[in-house]
Amino acid sequence: MKNAKILGLFVVLGLILRLSLSRVIYSGDLNNHIGWGRTITVMGGSGAYDREYSGIMQPTYPPLALYAFTSSYWAYKNIYEASRHLNSSFSMFPSKIIWWLEDQNTLPAFQKIIGIFSDLGIGVLIYLLAISIGVSKNKSLLASGAFIFNPATWYNSALWGQIESFPLFWLLLAIWFLHKNKWQLSHLSFMASLLSKQSTIIFIPFFFLFSLKKIGWKNTLLGGLLQLMLMYFAYLPFFKTTDIMWPFKVYINRIQVGSGSNFITDHAFNVWVFYSHLQKIADNNVAWLGILGFISGTLMYLPKLFKTLSLKNILSTMGMTALLAFWILTRMHERYLAPALPFLAILSVTSPVYIFLYIVVSFGNLVNMYHNWWVPTIPSWVAWTSLWSTINGVAISLGIVWLIWLIKYYYDKE
Repeated sequence: MKNAKILGLFVVLGLILRLSLSRVIYSGDLNNHIGWGRTITVMGGSGAYDREYSGIMQPTYPPLALYAFTSSYWAYKNIYEASRHLNSSFSMFPSKIIWWLEDQNTLPAFQKIIGIFSDLGIGVLIYLLAISIGVSKNKSLLASGAFIFNPATWYNSALWGQIESFPLFWLLLAIWFLHKNKWQLSHLSFMASLLSKQSTIIFIPFFFLFSLKKIGWKNTLLGGLLQLMLMYFAYLPFFKTTDIMWPFKVYINRIQVGSGSNFITDHAFNVWVFYSHLQKIADNNVAWLGILGFISGTLMYLPKLFKTLSLKNILSTMGMTALLAFWILTRMHERYLAPALPFLAILSVTSPVYIFLYIVVSFGNLVNMYHNWWVPTIPSWVAWTSLWSTINGVAISLGIVWLIWLIKYYYDKE
């Protein structure tokens, strides 16, 4: 009971921290999220992926993200209209609420709610998963707190308003359900992660390997059918065609164009900064090198994974995969390092080595994000994060972290 209360306190304090920051500032991407949500609210979902949007691009996110953006806009719109009605009907109603709702930062703050609550949900799942790999409850609380209060997490969700934590929540939930042999919920949760953001597609092989281990091939096949049904159900409101393959086509298309660029590196401090120097250079001739390096790296996990397909090993391989994807694939954004953090947070309470890795990756992620968005503007930090020695140092350190993680992965006893 004591640990549950402390975890609850972490969640409440994490929520207060994030909500207090949510109206400070927001990134330009939220204009897309607001525009998609507003248009779908007014015009409906049918054809949403194909229609033209004034001043913004077509939706690049899968259905669950669009549901989240639309729900956030709908909630804001109805609260605002109800407040206007109450203000005009009752003289005692405080007009300051209307002014607060009309502030330019309030509507974007509503769009941040999904990322904020996903952060906190991940914090709870980190606690549960840490216990599941044999960590004490007290140490599991530390792992949860290390994520909830990590500046790199609330900087991303509460200030920027990005939703990296949304698909991660569903991914971790899928792993936890599968560990508990609740395979139907696990497979539905995994598809929810894929339908929240395409970035989780890199985890498909490891999830299905774990599923085969835990529930066998028959139930894994049934789980795959459940996922297929959920995918069609999620895309159903957006259908404007009789092509039954349309959900797959639009999903793959948005993977190809979803990053918004075809640059070698879209401001990510990874191995490609030594080649591009963060210039906007197309990856047409080098993308295959990143893919080859990524596949080669992930294959290195398999010998131990096939030997001992444990929960801890699955968490470790997924975390290393997230870090490797950021470090070696092209078209990476600065915030795409975020998926590695929950896995390292869980592992950080099992060894001092993982504590060190978690700190390095968290700091590297924060520095990378800050370099692209100087908020708050601290001249000394602006200058330091702009140095090529800093940028190259972060890129090199992340590669070293992956190598140390791989060695530690094989060194750990199961």
